[in-house]
Amino acid sequence: MKKILVFRLGALGDVLMTTPFIKQLGESKKYSIDYMCWKSVESILIGNPHIENIIAFDEKFFSKINLNNGIKFLKFLVFLWEKRKKYDAVIILDKHIIFNFMFWIAGYKNRYGFNRLGKEWKFLNKSIYRDKSKREVEYYLSFLELLGIKADYKRQKYSFFAGIINKLTKNNKLSDKEQALVKKYIPRKDEIDSLIKDVKNKWKKVIWIASGGWNLLMPKDDCRWWNLKNWEKLAKEFINQWNIVFLLGSKNDRKLYIENQKFIDTLWKYSIHETIYLVSQLDLVVAQEAGFVHFVGCTETPLVTIAGPTNPWRFHPFDNHEMPQKPWWIWKMDYECYDEYGSYKNCKGDEIDKVKVEDVLEFIK
Repeated sequence: MKKILVFRLGALGDVLMTTPFIKQLGESKKYSIDYMCWKSVESILIGNPHIENIIAFDEKFFSKINLNNGIKFLKFLVFLWEKRKKYDAVIILDKHIIFNFMFWIAGYKNRYGFNRLGKEWKFLNKSIYRDKSKREVEYYLSFLELLGIKADYKRQKYSFFAGIINKLTKNNKLSDKEQALVKKYIPRKDEIDSLIKDVKNKWKKVIWIASGGWNLLMPKDDCRWWNLKNWEKLAKEFINQWNIVFLLGSKNDRKLYIENQKFIDTLWKYSIHETIYLVSQLDLVVAQEAGFVHFVGCTETPLVTIAGPTNPWRFHPFDNHEMPQKPWWIWKMDYECYDEYGSYKNCKGDEIDKVKVEDVLEFIK
């Protein structure tokens, strides 16, 4: 069996979108897979049965150019060099040519990666042409063809925590290994079960709203985020009209100021595994288009996304392994202003606010 190194930097949602590729690659039984990623996203891959080893490293030296980080990067190159003979090929799932160059310098014989807009094929043995014409998951699945494996593009369901959370939701029996993972990564399961039982006894529906969080880090770059006043108005409308309790989560989400006994704020309270377990038992999630949307796609909980500036067709998770006949998102932009190089320079700051609270209410009805 040949050994493959999969390399993907990026946030939680970015790594999660690669899991359909990992699943089909592992199912082929042709390759043993090691996955290299940031330490901050390692939790996404825990329990994945198709990954032999997770190689997680501190990403901080990628964030800023200075002498100290330069030394750390050189040490990282040495680390890659020492590992090169272990792998038959490296799959570089990041778009930037710098990573293609990095593995070339590190001496990896077979390097497969993206050729973004026909300009970044250098330093690769084989490449996948990349623009904005396909879904993100489909670009990852395309690498299967380079490895001699037929890709099934209808199977785009993400893999998170080895499907254990869905088993818990359905009360399916867990193996000893799965029970050990639950004990370690969902230690407050009983507390969450009690919370869910309590709110479902009190209220008709239980809905989670996720407002997105990058405004906390980049207040001048808000073209991706629906106005907080819209979120607060939406929450109050739900409470007043439908007698619904709310839960707000994700440690980076923006704070909503709502004083009502039917609004429960779980901001920063639970780990990512505990959060998704909680979400898997709710009636609906209304979310800002961000990484959290991809996690909801791992569950069977209905999801409505307020989208922009990227075209949600390219990033929204498929329902039931196939594209839903009716899109479960609201997107009112005239064009996708986010470019293939990750720039928002062509975006208007408030264009996402073309989506009104009334649009969301009508959509959910």
